[in-house]
Amino acid sequence: MNKVLSTSQAFKNNSEKHTPELKTALVALPYEEGPQRIMPLGLQNISAYIKKSIKQKKTITIFDYSNLESSNIEQLDDLILWKPDLIGISIYSSHVCAAIHWGHTIQQSLPESFIFCGGPHISSTPYILAFDQGHALTLVFEQFPLRARHYNNIAKGAHALFKRAVATLNTPFYAELLEYEDAQNVHALPGAMYTTEQPKKGHSIIVPYDLESFYTSLLFYGRASAPAFLYQQLAPEPGTTYKILSR
Repeated sequence: MNKVLSTSQAFKNNSEKHTPELKTALVALPYEEGPQRIMPLGLQNISAYIKKSIKQKKTITIFDYSNLESSNIEQLDDLILWKPDLIGISIYSSHVCAAIHWGHTIQQSLPESFIFCGGPHISSTPYILAFDQGHALTLVFEQFPLRARHYNNIAKGAHALFKRAVATLNTPFYAELLEYEDAQNVHALPGAMYTTEQPKKGHSIIVPYDLESFYTSLLFYGRASAPAFLYQQLAPEPGTTYKILSR
């Protein structure tokens, strides 16, 4: 028996007695790094919004699997037995493997259910599509099954493949922006860093863009799930950013 605690939030509009009830499952997956018991606040917010905004009779249940290993796929029994009409899966980068594997299992067991995914990392996709019509993203997905297995974890594999794909596009700004993102998230090579103030020590080069403002806008749009047309309006602005190559 599945011991995962499911948070159930039911809402039914009695004025629509003849409308079929819509059953929606919101799913928090295991993390690649291992069990992390984290309250699914994002899914709870979505559940509250649906309850308030959608008038159709509905039952919403949150299935929280974040405290499990990715291999504990048998724990999906409670979701499958419930037979939801809609299944929403929250994904960060470290959920990708579980999302693919668990999603296929759900789909095979519930072929009539509609499965969809979302989250702050997936929400950056309109930006990728905007700047190169999806070519970089397509290259990453085409290469992923073969090349990612050579990396220690899914995040490193995805990062390396995307960086390689961007490099092939001959777009210096986006290649620089990717390295800037690395530095902000402590993925950069030892000694590499960016600053808006001229460094007094170390060898540095000038990057002629305002990387900080662009990156901040990108983060804001991603977390706000901004529509694609806003990403398309984002353009590199001239500025001065110092890239320190050694300390």
